[in-house]
Amino acid sequence: MATAMAVTANSAIVALRLLLILFLLVLFQRKLRPIFRAWAQTDPAVLARRREVYCKQLAWLWKTFKELGFVGDELETRVRLFLCYFTWERIMFPGLSKARAKRLLKHQVALLIRP
Repeated sequence: MATAMAVTANSAIVALRLLLILFLLVLFQRKLRPIFRAWAQTDPAVLARRREVYCKQLAWLWKTFKELGFVGDELETRVRLFLCYFTWERIMFPGLSKARAKRLLKHQVALLIRP
């Protein structure tokens, strides 16, 4: 029973961390990503830094999903789904309101962390 409660508490903490990174990604996606993308095309130092930040984000996602007990293909699939969906959501669904996107975030994270 104590182990099940620890797993549930850990899952809740990881879910909160994922929600936090999602809000940051959404903010970055809308406001800063286009600026950095354009700047990186003309400045090799910015391109290198952009790649470094991306690698750190990816490593953080791998670590987070691994903490939930996912391994192998299951781990890789969840990281890819998370990153691809949340990177492209606003482009793929331009009519999605901010309020609806926020409501859906909890459901999306719950789906991705479910065993």
